[in-house]
Amino acid sequence: MKPDTVLIVDDEPALGLFAAELLADAGIKSETTERGRDALDRLERNPARYQAVLLDRRMPDIDGLSVLRQIKSARETRDIPVVLLTGLSSEADIVAGIDAGAYYYATKPCPQPMLV
Repeated sequence: MKPDTVLIVDDEPALGLFAAELLADAGIKSETTERGRDALDRLERNPARYQAVLLDRRMPDIDGLSVLRQIKSARETRDIPVVLLTGLSSEADIVAGIDAGAYYYATKPCPQPMLV
């Protein structure tokens, strides 16, 4: 099975749905969740489904960097590209995200061409 879905993880439902709409307009399937734990559960159950993860840094249950580190530490998910999509934009935040294994670091708001 070829990965065909982007998993969007953002604790703000409106932002997750907005990102999903932008991807849908480009013909990209996605799923959204508001919790890091749910994202990890989905990835664990069916890692082959996901071609990428869009991940917020600030979430109520597990912060995005912890989720990212868990994704990158598991053999089944470590090759899935994770893009941090967040409002945190300092140099230290960006370096921490890249050091944790992010494929790319984008700040909100993110224009559709860059998101796609």
